[in-house]
Amino acid sequence: MCGGPVGERDRRPAGAEPRAGRVLQPVPGYGFTVVGMETLLTTDACTMPTAQRPLRLAEFDDLFATAVRRVERHGPALRLRLSGAAGLAETVRDLAARESSCCSFFSFGVSGSDDDLTLDVSVPPARQEILDALAERATELAA
Repeated sequence: MCGGPVGERDRRPAGAEPRAGRVLQPVPGYGFTVVGMETLLTTDACTMPTAQRPLRLAEFDDLFATAVRRVERHGPALRLRLSGAAGLAETVRDLAARESSCCSFFSFGVSGSDDDLTLDVSVPPARQEILDALAERATELAA
């Protein structure tokens, strides 16, 4: 992903250590840290300016935290089941289109309505680690 909604909010008690194997990354100006950003923010296949990537990741994170109800893996593809307020489908379509414009390796499919929406995401085999990171973030942040 080129960047967007910010990753996992650090919901640990003050002074607690990060979960094993996790690297928390600070997000300047947002007041929290996120997990797994290094994979999503450093891909060389993205044409989005590096400084804008955390903002895009923040958009995805907000979507994951507020609308994702289920995360499904189907082989090399990811399916997100979402529901939300009026305008969700339009928001998801817009976000997917903007992400495809800078990260052309993503393939997005959006179907359904605001209260029962499906977002299918796939990538070529060479970019599977990015899809894995996206699936992990969606799972961790899902409402």
